[in-house]
Amino acid sequence: MANNILISIGAGVYQKGVILTAQQMGFQVLVVDIDPHAVSLEYADQVVIADAHDADATLTAIQEGIDVSLVVGVVTQAARGCIATTAAVAQAFGCLHLDLPVATRTLNKTELIQKFHPQVILGSLDREQADLTQLTFPLLVKSDEGSGSTGIQVMRNPAELKRFLTADQQQFPVICHQLLQGRHFGVLGIATQSGYCFYGVLEQFLDDTFHIQQTCFPATLTSREAIDLIKAAKKYLEEISFNLGPFQVELIQEDDGGIYLAEIEASIVGSYISERMIPEAGNNDFIRDSIMTLTVPGFTPKIRMNEFQIRNEFPNTPSNPESHHLFSRTELSGSGSKNELTAKELQ
Repeated sequence: MANNILISIGAGVYQKGVILTAQQMGFQVLVVDIDPHAVSLEYADQVVIADAHDADATLTAIQEGIDVSLVVGVVTQAARGCIATTAAVAQAFGCLHLDLPVATRTLNKTELIQKFHPQVILGSLDREQADLTQLTFPLLVKSDEGSGSTGIQVMRNPAELKRFLTADQQQFPVICHQLLQGRHFGVLGIATQSGYCFYGVLEQFLDDTFHIQQTCFPATLTSREAIDLIKAAKKYLEEISFNLGPFQVELIQEDDGGIYLAEIEASIVGSYISERMIPEAGNNDFIRDSIMTLTVPGFTPKIRMNEFQIRNEFPNTPSNPESHHLFSRTELSGSGSKNELTAKELQ
């Protein structure tokens, strides 16, 4: 193809898969990163050194380096500010993109949680105004700048929180969340121009400090449980008008069955999940499908939805991080049951 430059925002260790996949698809890949020594730059066809969290700086640097009429799409497997930059650059170059206001909104996790679950937000603290007397412990504290479990800490009493707030390197404001007890899931999918395509549900196992120790895909769920989680994710996506591109909707399901939104990550899901787990569990190619969605108008992935289902026939499946494992396509197909997620059930 004559116009075949694909821009990848970010060049960290997890971006290698996106770059190599795009090249295999026939794209020339231009990679943007602020660090000239970023590990994935060596795989790029072209390199632009710019702050990928600064959309204006990134746009200027790209425009100075290439003929932008050759750009056919912009993608990212990075988080935080790279998501808004990806949308802004794609919009500026006339490419398919997640609406910029939506991309920006996904980064404001506190605003999203306040919209859907206002009772979960206990307050926002800064160094000068830290009234701890009205808080109920234990609780979670997190900067709005973090992604996933980054920056999360559990505070079990006022003394711990006071030490945390007075640390020299502490960034403000600090958001205090109610500590929800339950299972942690991620609903994976791609928003296309014709609707949402869901690839399955993963489960994250966290330690006592709320940091991820292991990820399992697909999660050990009955079809009914998977449907409930996907329906919840679909509702949140629709509420914020999430219109295009890959996503991971992070959910917490409390022991009483209540489902709460934790975060919407609007980028190609982490490399190990997209490169290994999704293909091995369902023979789907999440990276390729994401690139196609953001470069080909009207593209809709063909997903083997039944292949990510965990059947009821696995009653003895262990649920602890040490023994939890990735179910392969072969293991799933041997159950003899067809509890599939149908399009009708997801309406």
